[in-house]
Formats: sequence, C-alpha cells, structure tokens
Amino acid sequence: MTLPFDSASPLIAPALAAARGGPRLLAVRRQDKAVRHTATHRHARGQLFGADEGLLTVRAGDRQWLMPAAHAVWVPPDWPHGLRSHGPYAGYSVYLSPAACAGLPDTPCALQASALLRAAVERAASWRDDAWDAARLRIVELVRDEIRALPRAGDGLTLPRDARLRR
Repeated sequence: MTLPFDSASPLIAPALAAARGGPRLLAVRRQDKAVRHTATHRHARGQLFGADEGLLTVRAGDRQWLMPAAHAVWVPPDWPHGLRSHGPYAGYSVYLSPAACAGLPDTPCALQASALLRAAVERAASWRDDAWDAARLRIVELVRDEIRALPRAGDGLTLPRDARLRR
C-alpha cells in the first residue's frame, strides 16, 4: 500500500493524521523555498517537528518556540498547534499513533535533536508501503526512546491569555 500523502505537499493526508489507528509511525520530509504557515489545528496523532535547515516558530497550547536547525518540538496527540517558517527551510514531521505515544511526554516540549533521531526519521520517511517487519518496529521504538531521552531545549515562551496582549 502506498501511504496517502497530500499531492500538493509531502505531508500526510489530514484523515490519516486524525485516525487513531493505522501505522504506529509515519514520517515525512519537506524542503521549501517559500514561507510555510500552518494554522492552529489538532489531530489524534502525536507529532514531532524537526528542522535541518532554516528557522521555524512552533506554537502548541499556550507555548511558542523559535526552533533553529538541529532542534525538534514534540506535540502530544490532541494538542492545538501550528507553525510558521521564517524563509526557506528543510525539515521533517513524524506522526505517532495514540498507542505509540504511551509513555512519551504528555505536554509539548522542545528537544535537542540527535544525529540518531534524524537518521531514524530519514529511514522512516523512505517507507512507502505497509510492510511492517521487526526492523521497522525497532525504528519506531528508537524514535520513541529518543523523544523520551533527549535533552530539553528550553521551556518556550508562555503566551499571554489576555486577547489584547495576544494581538
């Protein structure tokens, strides 16, 4: 089975992000010369955003991070989140099923992404079928282990609650 990617961009189909079942892990890579803006939304899968080049602002719940290359932000399932790039960027998104999110941080957090995490994501982003063997399941567990163990990269900026200040 070919994974259902959005034909306009290499992100997974919204219906798959919203599904509570399906593959434990889906990974996609993106390189874009244009500014990308994703409005605040939420879905059933947890999501890990990572940047290899460029700069992203990620907002999740009442926090916001300015994310340089070699960092990542973890957003648990059902958390409102959105992002914006600041010019060209290259990076990745990993979507974990709700079951695969068990034991992972239950609030959004920024991480210092490791070379091991980036290599595991690179491998997972190359999968284009549903042939789930033991090697793929080990990659899923490796990604989960890295999300749990990587050093945190700051608490982010707490956004104000007052609408006047948020403007």
